This record gives sequence, structure tokens and C-alpha cells, in this order.
Amino acid sequence: FVKRWTVKNSGSCIWPDDVRLVFVSGDELEVVTEPEIEPLSPGETAEMRLTLRAPAAYDSYTSVWQLQYGEEKPIGEKLVVTCRVSPPPTRRPTATPTVTPSPEASPTPAGTPTPIFAPQIVRYSLDRWRLDPETRTWYATVTLHVTGGDGHYVFYLNQVSESAIFVNGSELSAEKCKPIMGTFYVTSAGQVSKKEFWIPYPDQPDCE
Repeated sequence: FVKRWTVKNSGSCIWPDDVRLVFVSGDELEVVTEPEIEPLSPGETAEMRLTLRAPAAYDSYTSVWQLQYGEEKPIGEKLVVTCRVSPPPTRRPTATPTVTPSPEASPTPAGTPTPIFAPQIVRYSLDRWRLDPETRTWYATVTLHVTGGDGHYVFYLNQVSESAIFVNGSELSAEKCKPIMGTFYVTSAGQVSKKEFWIPYPDQPDCE
């Protein structure tokens, strides 16, 4: 499949010759064709196309990319690719209808579509944690458990924006002995919900 973005040089200098699109986090999808990125002058726009191959496993995938130049120097905000791999629909055999004479024909009510409920973060779990003694920073690997929506979820940390995307199962951090806290957001089927979280430092006796 092909993901397209329209990018614009909103700065005051022409882009360097070595600008490239780089995968930075999330699900690493197979790249079929990388985009050709020309150095844009200030105010210029261009369409950028990235051709990817979706995984074979049925699931939802979120891949985060960013324009960079030089030694991993970023340009602009992060760019997000989301896709959902679903099983093909099951073909139903065609049945020959049997007509039964009836004195009166009763109309069959039309079926109503199944409603899609707003996504809800049921809970979050601390899968593992680690401490960096040099920086006195502790890191928590957090997994969100969600219901509702259409099964395709995008998560955010503290605000709903592309720069705040949270990849489920990644790390959060805080100063040693201090809790990790904030607000998770989840979007699905055009709906959004949020859940505040508070994760205490696991080794409290070490803080006394």
C-alpha cells in the first residue's frame, strides 16, 4: 500500500540534499519503495509517497516516521502510518429460496447497523521497569488494555497530536522515587476517550 503526505518547507532556508524519511518507532513495516525527497526552498510544497508492504498477521499496526538530515537531525513533526490487516470476508453459499403460499405477506424489517461504541482504556499495566543509576531515572514499560471502537486504535500521551503518539508497550520515565503520571488518550472509529494514570516507583524502600 502507498502512504502519501504533502510536506512543506516552512523554514527560512532551503532543505539540505541529504533529507530522508526515517523510521523512528512503532511497528516496523517492510519498505517496498522509499520516497524521493527533493530539497525544497522556503514555502515550497511537495507530495511524498512511501510504499509499504502490510504484514500477513491480522492486527492493527502503527508506524512512526520522521524527515531527518545529517546525523539524525529532525525536520518537522513525526509522521504516522496506521493500517489494519483484516481477514477476507467469508463467501456465503447462495441458497435457493423456497416460496410458501401465504394469504398475507408480512414485510421483513430492514436490519439496523451494529453500533460502534467509543473506545475505552479499561486498564494499564506495568510490564517491567528498570533504573538508570547514573541519571537517577527510572523507566516503565506500560501496556494499555482497550475495549470498544473498531479494533484500530491510536494512543496519545497527554494530548491528541501527532507529536504525542504513544506506541502501546513502550517506555515512560520519571526521576527516581517519583511517580509517572499523566493522561492517556485513545482514538478509534472517529471517537476519542481518555484515562488518567499514576504509576508509583516500584522500589519504595530504596527511597527512604
